[in-house]
Amino acid sequence: MDTSFASTNPPPDSQILCQQCAAPLPVEQGAQYVTCQFCGATNFVDKRRAVFHYALRATVREDAAQAALRRWMAGNATVKNLDQKATIEPPNFQLFPMWLVRVRQNGQESVLLEPAGALSISELKRTTIPAADLEPYDHTLDAAAVPPTVPYETMLEWLRNDHGVPAGAIHEVSLVHLPIYIFKYNYKGDRYTDVVDAERPTMDNPTHEGLPVVFLVLEEKGPWLRVQVSMRPNERVAWVKRSQVVVRTVPNRIVVRLAERRLVVY
Repeated sequence: MDTSFASTNPPPDSQILCQQCAAPLPVEQGAQYVTCQFCGATNFVDKRRAVFHYALRATVREDAAQAALRRWMAGNATVKNLDQKATIEPPNFQLFPMWLVRVRQNGQESVLLEPAGALSISELKRTTIPAADLEPYDHTLDAAAVPPTVPYETMLEWLRNDHGVPAGAIHEVSLVHLPIYIFKYNYKGDRYTDVVDAERPTMDNPTHEGLPVVFLVLEEKGPWLRVQVSMRPNERVAWVKRSQVVVRTVPNRIVVRLAERRLVVY
């Protein structure tokens, strides 16, 4: 599906246009999601404007999400062995709504995320969403989807006050539902909340070129290795079990000299 641009200026009150094909949308009173009868695109409607509505598919099972939480707790810098001392409750899976805003300022483009629903975990605003992973939202996801409660105008106000982004710098706006697991855990009589991302890309091994997948090891923690994977976005990291990979030292290094336009291998 081609990307469309959400206008910061609303169309006339009597007409809301599809962000895919610009056809008029038949919006019923109180409806938030409207499917275009001409191109089939799903639009999210907020008062007098429509923006594209996307979702990320969950690729992480509940047991893998809990294992990721326990790894984080085991390495917690404040409480040693928190994973053994805390009591973890069963997680709640949901598709949480976020405003995804592409901004153009001073010749540069950036992407900002703002919550479209009530959530106390601020880390979601630092989530990286690869554009290639976005899929048009479909209503088979409704059961897990949290309805958006933060209006479009409120999001614009946050951008202006918190980031200094004027409405004229906004290039594109979308509503994206992110798959997450919300965990509650108890420690010393207090109850805490943490979120685990439920959308993580998978990599084929061997690759489509018939080559083995190779990682750069950044950190070793017990039986786990924190590695940098060669996929977008740049500098994406993941955790893998040491028993599942072969670790070896690479004696070579590459130096790139931009001023000389030269690459040297040692």
